[in-house]
Amino acid sequence: MPIIDLFQLYRQDAVSFLGVLHHAAHHLAKTQGVGVETPQAINFKYRSLKLLNERMSVTKGPYDDGTIIAVWLLANAEVRFAISPLPVYV
Repeated sequence: MPIIDLFQLYRQDAVSFLGVLHHAAHHLAKTQGVGVETPQAINFKYRSLKLLNERMSVTKGPYDDGTIIAVWLLANAEVRFAISPLPVYV
């Protein structure tokens, strides 16, 4: 079985691609020392959540790979780049 480049997998679906862009916007802001959610991160998060809601309201399951990947990316960004002063326990 060939190894698939993760970026190639992410870009096959609009929702997972927006999830990657949201994650990347958070990462870029963090490397630049920005301690708040940037407009780019908010925009990508809103757009990906909107598409996820539309997709999940139409399909009751099982969900495709792009949907599962997008949910994971958004959840990961919320935990990894937590802006809340509350501690995060995993």
